[in-house]
Amino acid sequence: MKTIADTMGTEILIADSFSELAWEVGNLGSQILWVFDSNTALMVRPLPEPNVILEPGEDSRRMSNVLRILDSAYDAKLEKKSVFLAFGGGVVSDITGLAASMWKYGSGFACVPTTLLSMVDCCIGGRNGINYKGNGRIVGSYYPPVKIIICPETLKSLTKTEYANGLAQAIRLAIISEDEVLGRTLILERQDILARKPETVARMIEQAVYVKQKFVESDPIESNGFSDALKVGNTLADALKVLTGQSFTYGKALAWGLSICANIAEETRNCTSQFAGSVSRLYQSYGFDTSFRISRGQWQELRKLLGFTAPGSNINLLLPVSQGKVIRAQVGEENIREQVIQNALL
Repeated sequence: MKTIADTMGTEILIADSFSELAWEVGNLGSQILWVFDSNTALMVRPLPEPNVILEPGEDSRRMSNVLRILDSAYDAKLEKKSVFLAFGGGVVSDITGLAASMWKYGSGFACVPTTLLSMVDCCIGGRNGINYKGNGRIVGSYYPPVKIIICPETLKSLTKTEYANGLAQAIRLAIISEDEVLGRTLILERQDILARKPETVARMIEQAVYVKQKFVESDPIESNGFSDALKVGNTLADALKVLTGQSFTYGKALAWGLSICANIAEETRNCTSQFAGSVSRLYQSYGFDTSFRISRGQWQELRKLLGFTAPGSNINLLLPVSQGKVIRAQVGEENIREQVIQNALL
């Protein structure tokens, strides 16, 4: 067992095996409310009590599931010193963290992330949220877990798509990091990372956690703009997912969105062609398609999704401009149109 970070009251550990994971969970106390989804519940046998099992996926990110957890805590007569343990990905940790922040005005909260995305990003910082009235994660709380126990062994059974989602996020963290440590690992040890070699993946996770930790510590409740870099690429990625009926996964959409933003930064002379090319090449080396373009007929819908209000108007967009540097810029629709439409100039 290795402690890789201790930030804002959260101890982050990496367990070398399931037995180390079980030992550390056993140290959380005698009153633990386990929260799984139906996939991660299969990883623990016998299933501990009390527990709540949620349906997997974004549709579970709703208040009714928070209330289910609180109902279970009430039925189990949990005290304030009890621990709500999220065993799963980002959705499970978000819902569990929100419930823990509400129980007895703040109960214990711990995470065992089981996806690469949650290991390198979602669990770190304590930003817990649910969807509300059709809007994504606009209700929530900042309530960091007291402990995050990462066990790369859980990644062996992760689907290729889920693993790729985490890789896309790790690449973004490498791009916005002030140093190149994570980026070098992703470049030089790509084959081992794709093969999920435990030692290499554990090292990559540790480096990614360090990057996310720096942003969280500098902007813990996202109030000073320092953590904006963590969202670079999201505007285009989210619009693409809606435009295509959610046919793009998180990882594919993020890789596309961030690469397009880098191209726009180059076109608007905010970054060099070498840097913009390096962003796309890194994503492409991990199998992401950054060459996708929409049809001309889809542009009007996309521009609405992006927030353009009138012909020739601008939107505020985050752009990566160099290693570890992201800026906010006013970008015209023509700059985006030329980058996202197939044969835009024809």
